[in-house]
Amino acid sequence: MLSPIFFVPVVCWLLAARGTVLRIWLGLLLFVIACLQVSVAAGWVLADEPVTVTAGLAMVEVVVSRLGGAEEQHLGL
Repeated sequence: MLSPIFFVPVVCWLLAARGTVLRIWLGLLLFVIACLQVSVAAGWVLADEPVTVTAGLAMVEVVVSRLGGAEEQHLGL
């Protein structure tokens, strides 16, 4: 259903990141988080509280993206 929406942050990060190594590592981390969100939404993992887990993973995704942006600024990329 809405599973592709979980991968939007991954695509945005890959398009916006300037550093190659940082782009790859954070892209992979965001991809893993998106895959976890899809598995929770589909009921494969942690089916008891899907909304809470999905919202928590979305917050983790935001924090990872913000830390990646801050690291890019720190490195001067």
